[in-house]
Amino acid sequence: SADVREPHIKPVLRLIAAQLAEHPDVEFSGGKPSSPPRWDRFVLADQVEPVPSWAMIYWDAGTVSEAPLVMQTWQQHGVQTILVFSRADDHEAAKAFLDQLITQATGPRSPYRGRLLKAAWGGSGVLLDVLPDPTEHRERLILPAAVWDALDLNVHRMFSRMDAFRTAGLGSNRGVLLAGPPGTGKTAACKVLAREVLGGVTAIFVDSKTGQGLLPQLYSEISGMAPALVLLEDLDLLVGARHDGSARYALFDFLTVLDGLMTQHQDVVTVATTNDPEAVDAGVRRAARFDRADRMPDGQPV
Repeated sequence: SADVREPHIKPVLRLIAAQLAEHPDVEFSGGKPSSPPRWDRFVLADQVEPVPSWAMIYWDAGTVSEAPLVMQTWQQHGVQTILVFSRADDHEAAKAFLDQLITQATGPRSPYRGRLLKAAWGGSGVLLDVLPDPTEHRERLILPAAVWDALDLNVHRMFSRMDAFRTAGLGSNRGVLLAGPPGTGKTAACKVLAREVLGGVTAIFVDSKTGQGLLPQLYSEISGMAPALVLLEDLDLLVGARHDGSARYALFDFLTVLDGLMTQHQDVVTVATTNDPEAVDAGVRRAARFDRADRMPDGQPV
């Protein structure tokens, strides 16, 4: 058995739905043999897919496994439970099938990979919403060439050379800090970057409220979707100076996450924005956490 929590509930059910489509003759019912299965909705931007949240599925030998298996799914309080039943001699086959299902749905076959996401609070952790692809182009955003050069070097070039960095035993994570008053193009520049990397890279927008208390889980989840671009907005509201007691725990989480002490993520570029860089704790701004800090020009039209 396995309990699947946010943000992987719908991706796992989506993979089960795909397996049902591959084997249309398979027998399945609701929680009881006499009841119909219950379906939920998985929204992927402008696409809606049905997924089986309450079902009993009878897999014949040679469908999803060499052994005959029975799968039961149900959901309660934001937690999806999946049970796989087998004969005693087929226990290892049942376990292998369940492990592979969850690994594929949360990693290589995750529907979140290569998309634009927004992280939010979920019932049992991080909730990921799939957003429409951004339409912003750098040609429509008036910024100095030096800002684009820095972003190209620390974002695009980093993604293009991550394999080489790992082969050389170097870190494949990077941080960039964009600072400037509201209206100077920070968020618009992040949307441009997201549009330019999508497909080969997963892009995730994270606001300061969501970041409080969820960063460790978020960066752990990212490891299955990398390479990834994390766009963290209003960093000063998340990690103020450490003498501010209200920000102490969020600051600790952020420092340890970026240092890799809480997670083992790789191939992640974090671009954070702030209206007030002086309000961001000095420990966050130091080198090795943010490799580059760029100030947006005041009064820049966007």
